[in-house]
Amino acid sequence: MRFFLSRISTVSGLLKCSLLLLAVGCGTPLEESTTTTATSMAKTELDPPPEAPDPPPYEPHTRGSLTFTGDIAPIVFRKCSDCHRPGQIGPFPLLCYEDVKKRARQISEITTKQLMPPWAPLPGFCNFERDRSLSRTEIGMIAQWVSEGAIEGNPSDLPPLPKFVDGWKYGQPDLVVTMPEPFSVPAESTADVYRKFVIRVPIDETKYVKAFDFNPGNNNVVHHMRLRVDTTGMCRTQDQQDLKPGFDGTMFSGDHEPDGFFLVWTPGYEAVPRSADVAWTLPKGADLVLELHLHPSGKAETVESSIALYFQPSPPVQHLHMVQMECQTIDIPPGKKNVEYEDRYVLPADTSVLAVMPHAHFLATHFRTWAILPDGRKIWLMRIADWDFNWQREYTYADPIQLPKGTMICMRVTYDNSADNPRNPHNPPHRVLIGRDTYEEMAQVFLQVIAANPDDGELLNMAFRKKEFDGSIQREQFIIERGRGTAESHFNLGCYLSVEGKLSDAMRHYEESIRLKPDNFFAVNNLGSLYRNLGRLEESAAQYRRAIEMNPQEFRVHYNLGLIYYQTRQWKLAAMQFEDALRINPDIGEAWFQLGLVAAQQSNFPLAKSQFERALQVNPQLEPARNALQQLKRQVSGSR
Repeated sequence: MRFFLSRISTVSGLLKCSLLLLAVGCGTPLEESTTTTATSMAKTELDPPPEAPDPPPYEPHTRGSLTFTGDIAPIVFRKCSDCHRPGQIGPFPLLCYEDVKKRARQISEITTKQLMPPWAPLPGFCNFERDRSLSRTEIGMIAQWVSEGAIEGNPSDLPPLPKFVDGWKYGQPDLVVTMPEPFSVPAESTADVYRKFVIRVPIDETKYVKAFDFNPGNNNVVHHMRLRVDTTGMCRTQDQQDLKPGFDGTMFSGDHEPDGFFLVWTPGYEAVPRSADVAWTLPKGADLVLELHLHPSGKAETVESSIALYFQPSPPVQHLHMVQMECQTIDIPPGKKNVEYEDRYVLPADTSVLAVMPHAHFLATHFRTWAILPDGRKIWLMRIADWDFNWQREYTYADPIQLPKGTMICMRVTYDNSADNPRNPHNPPHRVLIGRDTYEEMAQVFLQVIAANPDDGELLNMAFRKKEFDGSIQREQFIIERGRGTAESHFNLGCYLSVEGKLSDAMRHYEESIRLKPDNFFAVNNLGSLYRNLGRLEESAAQYRRAIEMNPQEFRVHYNLGLIYYQTRQWKLAAMQFEDALRINPDIGEAWFQLGLVAAQQSNFPLAKSQFERALQVNPQLEPARNALQQLKRQVSGSR
């Protein structure tokens, strides 16, 4: 057993390549769509459903009849005040008549243009919980009220302000964790800051999280947050290698969304806890990874965010899964408008869709997501006609959408890379390819689903991982083929090819990653593991020793080098490396097991027995240690 340092998966909290990630075709440019299922259908059969009809026009009220207290305050209090109050992200309060009257024309203008409140999905296509959008009637009422002088009205008609919760929304948390140190946000910057912060979780057993809450610590600079889990230790290593708190949030790393959950926060957005039937798993030893989008406020600021966790005592009864619709071959020429990319996927089992979350960067303008049922009927899953990168979030359906096995999910994203796009970050426009950096592009729609039949849960899990994994290979190959390969893209592709057993190809990409970035610790370690698989033990040991020089506190590399010394019968050196790994992390059952094997090879059977027992104490599921202990007992008993 050896550990590959990649972003792929975990066993017993230790990273290694996993055969759970197999995979199948991903997104393609619209004009090049060639997925096997889709080619048997005519183009019109794959097109989205008809657009929803426009809502009826606003019918004005009797002139002078609209008042703040009776008509406008209920709208403002319900849709605006949560963000527009002291301590929140809104730049000014909207809590009383004087607040609103002072900015009445501005409010009318931005609501008429539907810039505020921030809500991307178009009305009439899907029904979502906690819809923050304004109806055409509400927009019309605000405009009419302002044009007629913004009358206050009878104070007795004023509804009470909403009861805003100070502190944690769901009461006393079971655990609160905070960024290990504050991060300084510059007063000004040519671009927003995207940063990941690793938070160690002080738990001594696996926990099941039914809800979380987020305290940004500084509403002036925190634009949005995504919470992820890392069981690989890779994020911790990346954090250690960066001189500033945290590390670059655009980098691929070992973190992931846990158990099909969207763990996101945006101003004014409140994630409602689900029933006790669903929860996400937080394993012992895992790190929470806080991904923050920070925007400078015009003065130097610091941010130190906190997370509140609410546990339930038992594992979830139902399990959520996430379908990741995405296109990995984005290549948008400068000056081009209405460039479309899409992805399609056929569901392998009956599902209920609970929520949807789109993601793209600055050039995206339209999102269309729909489902084609096995009988040919089409239903909308989401429609956005004015994508704004700065206001992205999860949308939970008011009622789950039932999709039977064989349903084709379709995603289509439209981009505008012309100078006419006011959100285009490049002037003049540049060629833009797929990439995680915000000045590159992405096309993703995440669908949170649950299996209609619990027995199909693992089938969905395997199928969705399969799709995501193959898409990852497609992305890295596409980037490299376009001449945009980086140390990171070659490293990632090396990891994926290693999982597929294409060791020679993987070796070539690891070596290229190291050539481009000689201090790429992860690539050096993985190349050592790959050399070991190929039987090139001396070269493997050399890579591991080099990795230890780069990061002597990474226990996995000590463990890996110990395996080489064990394989070459250098017992003393092997024991030293396993002991070094355990000094850094005493909870590695595999290292205790290997120390037991070393002791047994040296005929020190009492020590071997104690090491095997310690391995099982740390990891009761470690069957090789259990088998070795039983064999040792039989051997010792037979020699008497």
